[in-house]
Amino acid sequence: MVDEGMLLNAEQKAAVEYVIGPQVIVAGPGSGKTRVIISKIEHLVSQLHIDPVRILAITFSTKAADEMADRLVEAFPYRSHEFNIHTFHALCWSIVQEFAAEAGFRQGVQVLDKTAAWVLVRRHIEEFGLRHYLPNSDPFKYIFDLLGHVSRAKDEGISPQDYEVHVRKHGEQYEATKESLTPEEAAEQLIEVEKREELARFYTRYQDILQAENCIDFGDQIMMAFRLLSEHPDVRKQIQSRWDYILVDEFQDTNVVQIELLKQLSRSDAAVCVVGDPDQSIYRFRGASFASFLRFDEAYPTRQPFALTRNYRSTKNILNTAARLIANNVDRYRAEKPVWTESENGVAVTVLKAPSFPAEAEAVADEIVSVLADTPESERRFSDFAILYRAHSHSI
Repeated sequence: MVDEGMLLNAEQKAAVEYVIGPQVIVAGPGSGKTRVIISKIEHLVSQLHIDPVRILAITFSTKAADEMADRLVEAFPYRSHEFNIHTFHALCWSIVQEFAAEAGFRQGVQVLDKTAAWVLVRRHIEEFGLRHYLPNSDPFKYIFDLLGHVSRAKDEGISPQDYEVHVRKHGEQYEATKESLTPEEAAEQLIEVEKREELARFYTRYQDILQAENCIDFGDQIMMAFRLLSEHPDVRKQIQSRWDYILVDEFQDTNVVQIELLKQLSRSDAAVCVVGDPDQSIYRFRGASFASFLRFDEAYPTRQPFALTRNYRSTKNILNTAARLIANNVDRYRAEKPVWTESENGVAVTVLKAPSFPAEAEAVADEIVSVLADTPESERRFSDFAILYRAHSHSI
């Protein structure tokens, strides 16, 4: 096996070799976040002789989990089956399956994808008591919207009971102030109250139907695992006894429930290591942001901070442009984090202003065609170009 010291820079090496307690690694873009996670696992097993089954690694995508597993297969070809590498959802799904009875399910509980959940709601549509969200022209128009609303509630750890309490307080506030409103304002706010009541009713009934049919949906996997560990100390103790080291990649994308789950998974003496870049949260719309790091600091006050500041991926021009943009963000975690690179300056960054999304798309396409026209035919590859857009509708 290759010596780790030959592969890691000083910052990475320090982060890898710290294994005695909770640890937060703030890693800039292209600084080797996943590499550090994998190297830490290799260090634990090869240098400290930790049994791989005592280590839990959590990622956010199946692709990332597979990549990590492949790397560990190369390093430990005869022990790869002993490693615990999961996405948050896969880990929680396995826990719910193992303790289905304690979670209130029968054996054989099934998880529904978005399409299956839509079909389930459609089959029971008359049971939800909907009015505002059940237009006569298209009774099934809002099913995905309703399911999305429920999913966001679950990401924040809000149960149907919690939601009902919130809606009830909103209704009481309306009743207390409606006399001071104009008729138009009162009518508008009454519709808002009724819509919230429908959402609460939908959430409650939807969960009852899932329970009756021995199913859970995508958002339930994490929330139910968290509630299972919270409400059943014996189960929590059994789960916590399995791992001495817990490592979480792309920590900036964790939401409220996932952070609370991490606390339930780890014993007080477990070494919990989280790695991420608070400036590049992909899933902020699902409840994730730099606040994940603040919550970790609160949950693990003895954590040791580490920083990975060298970028290996980008040119100086790209990195400096990104840094100038990010510097304008008001709320940042450890905003003083410097990121640098030894790469060349590279091509200058060009800013394009367009009057509309279609015009912008056309300009981008024209630019690609222009670049390809100046490229030798044998080297022309559309795969060399990456296009990022905010909404799926912009890709059409």
